[in-house]
Amino acid sequence: MFEKKLTSSDVERNQNRLLISGCVSDLMASLTEEERGRVELNGGRDYLRVVTRETSNGVDYTLHLKRWAGSGALVLKHEWGKLVRANGLQMGDSVVGLGYRVDAEFRLFLTIFKNH
Repeated sequence: MFEKKLTSSDVERNQNRLLISGCVSDLMASLTEEERGRVELNGGRDYLRVVTRETSNGVDYTLHLKRWAGSGALVLKHEWGKLVRANGLQMGDSVVGLGYRVDAEFRLFLTIFKNH
């Protein structure tokens, strides 16, 4: 669904977000019309809540998926910083997100690949 090599802004403590600029169409195509509407609501406070399981340890994080109006990129926010700190993520590491559903709710498996 998406793969991202982490940049400095993806892992900086004060950013607390993962910027997804490639493979946006694949991710959006996996969402229902209602879910896409929540992601696309520019300028609003709405977002899509996405339970995300980190595959190496089975820990779930609640992330918020939103599209940035200016760039068209998607961002995963909310507990992203917690996931970064818990897994010691650094610039150059990679993450792969794979979507699935539980009781019709969109979720992500997130697999981490360390560069060091």
